[in-house]
Formats: sequence, structure tokens, C-alpha cells
Amino acid sequence: MPENAPTGQLSRSIEVILTEDLVDKTKPGDRIQVNGVYKPISNSQTLSIGTFRTLIIATSIKNIKDTVERKIDRNLLREMKSLGSRPDIFDLLSRSLAPSIYGHERIKQAAIL
Repeated sequence: MPENAPTGQLSRSIEVILTEDLVDKTKPGDRIQVNGVYKPISNSQTLSIGTFRTLIIATSIKNIKDTVERKIDRNLLREMKSLGSRPDIFDLLSRSLAPSIYGHERIKQAAIL
């Protein structure tokens, strides 16, 4: 990480390619841990200069967050219990799952189950 680099040394960066479901797991500015394939890419300049452009094709990523323990206070516990006792909790959960995707209620209910 940049803050752990020795004084006077610049931090380095590398291009990381995220595909498919990994794209939505992070956003610009997040600190992440990446596992993937380190891959050299050749182009027309590679033959004349003799250097390769390198990148990582990510296979998994994990957000690095400051771990903050959150204790469940009594108000939150009371609210969770009241939600659990609602007769329409299944419909509420299915409407809450991916609310930006309209319809597909049966698929959402299947995902909850």
C-alpha cells in the first residue's frame, strides 16, 4: 500500500482486468486484494523496445476494509424480531432483493430460498 512504502520510494501500479461477476464487487477507490494470472502482453513495440506490458487477469477479489466491530443494540434487535414475525416477510425479502431489477419475482424468491 502507498502508506507502507519506504520514504522516497514511489508506489507502483499495475492494470487489473475484472470480468463477469467480479466487475460489480468493487468500485474505483476501494482497496482490494487481488488473486489472478500475471500476464505479459506483447504488441508491435515489444519487438523494437524489448519490454512487455504486463497486467493481471483477476480470478478473485476481496475488499480490504477497516474491521469495525458493530454490536447489535437493543433497538436493532427489536426491529429484527419484529420483521421476523411479519406474515409477509417472504414477499418483503423478495421485493428487497435486487430492487433495481423489475419483475422476476419467482426467480428472486428462489434465490432467497
